[in-house]
Order: sequence, then structure tokens, then C-alpha cells
Amino acid sequence: MFNDNGMPHDAASQMLTSFVRCLFTLALLVACHASAAADAAGEISVEIRKSAGAVIIDASMQVKADPQNAWKVLIDYDHMAQFLPNLESSKIIEKTGNSMRVAQKGSISYGPFSMPFESVREIELSPFQQIRSSAAGGSVTSGEATTRLMPEGADTWILYHSELVFSVWVPPGIGPHAIEKQIRAQFESLKREIMKRKINDINRR
Repeated sequence: MFNDNGMPHDAASQMLTSFVRCLFTLALLVACHASAAADAAGEISVEIRKSAGAVIIDASMQVKADPQNAWKVLIDYDHMAQFLPNLESSKIIEKTGNSMRVAQKGSISYGPFSMPFESVREIELSPFQQIRSSAAGGSVTSGEATTRLMPEGADTWILYHSELVFSVWVPPGIGPHAIEKQIRAQFESLKREIMKRKINDINRR
């Protein structure tokens, strides 16, 4: 049987399954960093575009917390599965100074599909200022991502940029929209966790 594009249904299903797995890889890369412009209320903004085979993402959000509060959440890889949706396990498997390797497992549903996922990434930390990440395994052929923390008064801007090349086909009709949706959901969870920990710190004083 063939779909509307003349492609065998089994092949189309396999490619869409691979894409969803790839999509979750992207969500994890973003989530473990931390959205162009967000307003003073802290709106999350995400911009997705394609260029020369790569998916380029620029995103930012403003949180009502200082860089130290935000940093604690962004690098809490060993507990990330407790506050990020669809993430089942997350752990630091190697660490030397400000360099580490992080392994994560999870599952995601997209339409009728549900599947497991694994990711391994190399992380370089510049405390309270920047997180650099590179893909070391999973559905991303190559990928670099950078998250910067910029204080503004009592708030912090979290600025994210990445350029990723996937090893699977990305459906043109749903790709950008689906990627944006996943990133936004991850950032919303990060923001909630940052604010929750900030309030907990204040209550303990």
C-alpha cells in the first residue's frame, strides 16, 4: 500500500517513527541547556528554521530569578527526570571539573506513535554564564548548542542557540511546528522548576 506521496505505508511509518525519536533528541538537547524576543512577563519565544540540511533554533525566555537560581535547575542532570515531561532517566556518567557526559532515556508520543529514546551529550560549563553541548549519540548526526544566562536587574534572560543535523527524514509539513511545540513544553517545565526552587529557598531563610 502507498500513501498520498506514493511512498509505501511501512516506509512512511518507519520514517515518521524515526522523526519523532529525533524530535525528542532535540527536546532533550534544549531542555538540558534551557527561548527571538520575550516580553517582560516572561513569555517563551522560539524560532525554527532550516539551512543547508541543518535545523537552526533560536529561543529565549526571561525568568524572575537570578542566574544562580536558574543555573541550579539547568545543570541538575541527575534529577532532571523529576521535572521534565517524557524523561524517564537522566544521569551524569562522567565528570571532570566543568566537563561532563550526560546520558538520558525517555519516551514520547506523537499522534499514534509512542517510542523509547536514548541520548548522550558532552557538556561544557562556564558557571552562571554559559552551557555548551554537543551530541555524542542518538538521532542527531551532529549538533552544537549554547545557552547563555544574562542578568537584567533581578531577572535572568536565558538565550539558546543550536544548529543540528538529523540522521533521519524530517516531514516538511509537521517538522517545524512539532519541534517548536516540544521545545516550548520543555522550557515551560524548566521555568516552573526555577520558580519553585526560588520560592523554596526564600521560605527556608
